[in-house]
Amino acid sequence: MRDLLRKGLDAYENRQERRDENLARSVSSNVEAMSHRPTLKKYVYLLSGVNLLFWASVLLRPYDVLTAFNKVAEINNKIVFLVLTSIFGIGMWLTYSIFRLKFPDLENRTESNEVMSAFADQENSTRKIRIWVASVAFGFLNLLGLAITEGLLVSN
Repeated sequence: MRDLLRKGLDAYENRQERRDENLARSVSSNVEAMSHRPTLKKYVYLLSGVNLLFWASVLLRPYDVLTAFNKVAEINNKIVFLVLTSIFGIGMWLTYSIFRLKFPDLENRTESNEVMSAFADQENSTRKIRIWVASVAFGFLNLLGLAITEGLLVSN
């Protein structure tokens, strides 16, 4: 029995590791694609358009959005979670893409033995962390703004 449980647990851990590796590979390929400026501009336009569609649907048809959201919530909460995380993710990636336009060398790692190279690496690392935190914050604010706008428009 113990061997059977161990075998099942090992299989689960292997599947989880593969999923994590695939997610990391996907995020890494998206970040690498953003180093190409024309592709980055396409990301910004695409994400801005999708975010604008979310906002337009909430501003123009708030009752329909709420009705659809409630019907989907009755059927499956996972779909609601998927919609909310996609709104958050779009806001986050849009912000990160805009920052990448301003700082195109953000993810470039420099290998040098100069006197101030450690300071430059630390400064770049701090900038990356701040940009990711700002991106997450804007993604959350985007989601919160949509929810509050929806609530205010439906309550009136």
